[in-house]
Amino acid sequence: MRLIFDAFSQVISLSLRNQSDKMRTVYYSILMLLVMTSGLSAQDLTSGVAPYKYLLGTFKVTVYLPDGNGDWNAGGGGTADFITTLSGTFIEENIATSIGSSTLTMKNTIGVDGRSKNLRLIAMDKEYSTMDVYHGKSDNKTLVFTNLKSDEAFETQNGESLSFRLTYRQLSASKNSLLVEFTKDKGKNWSPYARQEYLRK
Repeated sequence: MRLIFDAFSQVISLSLRNQSDKMRTVYYSILMLLVMTSGLSAQDLTSGVAPYKYLLGTFKVTVYLPDGNGDWNAGGGGTADFITTLSGTFIEENIATSIGSSTLTMKNTIGVDGRSKNLRLIAMDKEYSTMDVYHGKSDNKTLVFTNLKSDEAFETQNGESLSFRLTYRQLSASKNSLLVEFTKDKGKNWSPYARQEYLRK
């Protein structure tokens, strides 16, 4: 972006010498637009979330559900947008999926807490009006979050208390995945809950 900006500036300077006032105004407007937008790239993420810029973009989502035998079956789909928020301090996922007649609309915010320096994810959904905080760790292109420290476990209709583990992975330049697992025993054993594949549009 910087090279494009410099080159365009030189072209404008040369062009302005023989242009009318109206054309000068047009050129300066374009130049100011470049100045204002040149700072909006994914490279301007803060250091805490910069390693995860591969998440950014608009994706087609395919949802897979476990079949109980170790395999996965496609169960639904949707769309997801990953954007930066608060001047690149956080990465925000806005995702809407459907499985049959059931829908789930979520906003997940990923970032590094400025005081504790811990990686966290804040999850909110529309359908159930729930909010939860996940604590995480990272390993290269993998992000792992759990809500084991949450004071609000998910209660099933059978009265079971579930906690979740979320694992984001980069599969390729155009594809990411999210594995959702659950535990009934505070993290001693984990079972598959759902898997999402994100294909970049």
